Order: sequence, then C-alpha cells, then structure tokens
Amino acid sequence: MDHHCTYLYTCIGHGNYKFFILTLFYASLLVVFMSITLIDGLRFYIDEYSDNLFLSLFCLIFLLLIIISTSIVYFFFLHVYLLLKNMTTIEYKEKLLSKTDNNYYFKTSWDSLVNVLGCCLLWLLPIRHEPLNDGYSFEINKDIYNKILVEKFSDSSLQKRKNTKIES
Repeated sequence: MDHHCTYLYTCIGHGNYKFFILTLFYASLLVVFMSITLIDGLRFYIDEYSDNLFLSLFCLIFLLLIIISTSIVYFFFLHVYLLLKNMTTIEYKEKLLSKTDNNYYFKTSWDSLVNVLGCCLLWLLPIRHEPLNDGYSFEINKDIYNKILVEKFSDSSLQKRKNTKIES
C-alpha cells in the first residue's frame, strides 16, 4: 500500500497507482487550463466593465484557483518524483525522518515507469495493464543492498568494539 487517499476515499497501492497518477495529471492539466482562461477572462472584464462587486468576486475565485492549482500541481510532481525513485509515500516520509537513502528496491526510473504505467504507448490512457510483479515481492538492486549491509554491519561492529573498550 502506498497511502490512503482521503480525496479519492480509497487506498492507493500497486493495483491502482497508475490511475492515481493519471488522476493527478489530468487534474493538473485542468486547473492550469482554468487558470489561464480565467486570466484572459479577467483581462476582458476589466477592459469592458467596471462593476466592482463582480470584479472582486472574480479576483477571489482566481485567487482560490491559484491556490488549488499550486497544491495539485505540486502533489502531481511529488508523485512523479516518487514514481521515478520507486518509493511509496510512506517510504518517502520515513526517508525524510531518517535522513538516509536506503531504497534497495530501486532499479532504474524506466523500470519504475513501465512497472506502474505499462507500455509507453498507453501511459496516458486509463487502461489496466499486467504489472511486472505481484505487488507483494519485489526484485532488489543487489549493489545497493550489499552497500547497505556493509554499512550496517560495519557500524554495529564499531559499536561493539567501542563497548568492549569501555568495559576493559
């Protein structure tokens, strides 16, 4: 499981992550399009009319749209980053807290894209594809995994040496 999305009222995970990414992508396109067209409408209204009440309402709607647009576009790019790094939202939060980069499931960004979105011809279409794995077991990057093991055991062996020197 990646996370529970309160806006979509469902858990986002291996089976529906493509649809979540596409929802964010299309929502981002929509709010950017709405912002651009609202700017054009605002320019037209300022030139043609002088009703202050309607103009202030128009500006308030525009301000709210900019706030929503910024948050949705930011959220989309965050999940694209997570997709390219082959991380879930929970792993990303853990990484922020621990300040380490121990993602030994990461192969390449292309593998992550193909695993989540399927064939590159169908990336923008909401069509289910056959994933490369079952969602329960994942192939690991042996180089990163071995590096983590060496760091972990060297740290623990150093700690044991310090403890034995203190006791002596």
